[in-house]
Amino acid sequence: MSNLRKDFSRRLKEIRIAKEFTQELLADEIGVNAQHIARLETNKTATSFDTLEKLALAFGIETKDLFDFKKEKIKKSGIRDKLDILLSDVSDKKLKLIYDVAKRILGE
Repeated sequence: MSNLRKDFSRRLKEIRIAKEFTQELLADEIGVNAQHIARLETNKTATSFDTLEKLALAFGIETKDLFDFKKEKIKKSGIRDKLDILLSDVSDKKLKLIYDVAKRILGE
């Protein structure tokens, strides 16, 4: 079996756990059964492009990030990712206000 599949299997499990998905929850989210997720994570089956896209969407990442094997471990909390998405279309003026509020809350 290829190193790519082995690396992908490890990466998939790493992301799933970091994003706090069970195999069952992820399977429901992308429309497969939990056994399929287990087989992917143990390098017992390959996947399709469609499934790769669904996985990335469920995790809130780009598809290419599923193959970023050298990336540091993903943070356990998806809060930073959620904040990044939430703030992506906010104006600079509002970002400054949010920053000032956060500084006050954190006591800095």
